[in-house]
Amino acid sequence: LQTSGRDVPWRRASHRYLDFDSRPCAWSAPSRILNQLASLNVDALLHNQWPAQRALSGDAHFRAEHHSAVAAFRATPATEAALQFFGEAFAHMKLRRDQPALMVALKLARDRLNFTHADVDNRTFCRAHGGRVVSCDAGCLVLHKPMK
Repeated sequence: LQTSGRDVPWRRASHRYLDFDSRPCAWSAPSRILNQLASLNVDALLHNQWPAQRALSGDAHFRAEHHSAVAAFRATPATEAALQFFGEAFAHMKLRRDQPALMVALKLARDRLNFTHADVDNRTFCRAHGGRVVSCDAGCLVLHKPMK
């Protein structure tokens, strides 16, 4: 994610909605998520790796992983730094460990540029894992790994 000052589309955007191996459950899902982000005074909306993570604060919260599959980012200097740190950490980890790379990136952005975020609940970003199948019928806005 080295940009060397070049003008890239994500630098011009007022918001970014990342959707890697996920699918929206409704045509309005991206706009609803971005509206939620716009209504909050934070740099990003993220999904916790573990439900109990919501109760952690400060460094303890950032030492736990957030899901990297779906996130919404406001275009701020802290977000740009977080995305740059994420790309660099992910490349350093040989493109194999996206969630730990995001954990490193968010912690660096928080410590260096006061990056802030809000944790979204499982009805916003639903994720199939641990043998648990989820579907849009659960009220999700975005479904991650729908084929698992």
